[in-house]
Amino acid sequence: MTGLLVGGVSGPLETNPEVPGAVPETLGDVVRLRLAAAATVAAPKVEGRVAEVVGLGVGVRGLRAAVGELVTVHTNTQALYFSLDNTAIILQIDPARLHFKGGTVGGGFGGKVDVITEPIATLAAMKTGRPVRYVYSREEEMRVSSTRSANRIRIVDGVMNDGRIVSREVTTWHDAGAYSRHSPYGATKHAANVCGPYTIPNVSIDVHCVYTNRQPASAFRGFGVTEASFATEMQMDRIARTIGADPWELRLRNAYKNGDERPYRKTVEDATLIETIQAAASLVGHELSPELQELRS
Repeated sequence: MTGLLVGGVSGPLETNPEVPGAVPETLGDVVRLRLAAAATVAAPKVEGRVAEVVGLGVGVRGLRAAVGELVTVHTNTQALYFSLDNTAIILQIDPARLHFKGGTVGGGFGGKVDVITEPIATLAAMKTGRPVRYVYSREEEMRVSSTRSANRIRIVDGVMNDGRIVSREVTTWHDAGAYSRHSPYGATKHAANVCGPYTIPNVSIDVHCVYTNRQPASAFRGFGVTEASFATEMQMDRIARTIGADPWELRLRNAYKNGDERPYRKTVEDATLIETIQAAASLVGHELSPELQELRS
């Protein structure tokens, strides 16, 4: 069995990972397949933090009702019951004491899922017995709200000469910032999707949430998946260049099909990747061989 090893190291974060949290994912015999490969080239890295501004911030009006201990909170959160449950956990009160009412969310994109303003407004209303309004200023929205996380992604692939990817090893360092917020959930989604829409029979994935002295990161349009998709597709192009393959054909050969198994043991259903690639090739005038045109998901 002959093959090729495609990979590289992007380097660790420049800050000290004092409290890492790992999300492991393993499928098949990765080491054995990697040892069958013969060459090494550098892989891409993804790093960048993007501020998320979705309007004037998360506006919350906490109100303690006169009857009983019910607190009514008007919020534009994009996750109403999630925010209610976490507010109760933070304040250590019975969730039945809270009544959350959703309004017009506007732009969310993950930026209105962090539970920060609701507990503050609720606590203030409970302590004062009066209505409370808590809204980020534009400056606070930029300084306090979460960003997209920065990531360092290391990918090592075992690739056969015919273009089949037979193994993938991934290590990602996910910059959570000073507090985790929803980074552990984002790391889980990243681990589930870093193999992309491709069937790879042997997989090992480790994603580490790293606490740093930066702005806390959280959900933002894809939430760990966007970075994984970018790195995966850059890696596919690099594999194609290394083995001298057509990048369209490489993707079609490795595209998952109905009945294939994902790294997290889920069976693929309703796959349309092959048909989508074929349609895209037709739209841009890229000619596929008759064999590739006949492939189906």
